[in-house]
Amino acid sequence: MDKIRIDFFDILGYLVPGSALLMVLWVCSDSQVASVWHIFPSLHQIDQKALLLALLPAYIAGFMLHALGAALYDLYLHKKIRKYVPSQFQDNWAHIREYGGKHIAILERWYALRAFSQNLAAVSLIAGGVSIVKWWRYGYTEWLIAFLCLMALCFLALKRSEIFHRYLNEDIAAVLRLGLGK
Repeated sequence: MDKIRIDFFDILGYLVPGSALLMVLWVCSDSQVASVWHIFPSLHQIDQKALLLALLPAYIAGFMLHALGAALYDLYLHKKIRKYVPSQFQDNWAHIREYGGKHIAILERWYALRAFSQNLAAVSLIAGGVSIVKWWRYGYTEWLIAFLCLMALCFLALKRSEIFHRYLNEDIAAVLRLGLGK
């Protein structure tokens, strides 16, 4: 138990989006949620013990969601899903981890915020799909409004992800210009 380390990235990048995904899946599977207005009472039926037990599945769901978020970001930015190709980025990141000391925290923050934004976009897309299914099944038009809002949130999250990606790359370049470890 001593070796388990939960950091900012784990919470923001995996646990929060994974929790949101579990809530979306709960709404999807709960037949009592016919209208958007039924979500709040439905989620309040969950007791504290169930919430505590859901932490591990939420983390795992967020971990798996990260692949979808990254693919969605690639589609947004490059109009295709790119294959992994080793690049100078990995060498630069290794160099900074070795010699960057105090600079690591801010770079990891940008990385976590980028992952959070990508994963939030993925959850928004899934929730939008759930909204369409709920509208189709129950006919309440507020599901269509929810769908439009979720698609806007998806776009905004991808836009934020792009900004955090730029901040990350600019800060990596700035740290490397310092000539650490030479």
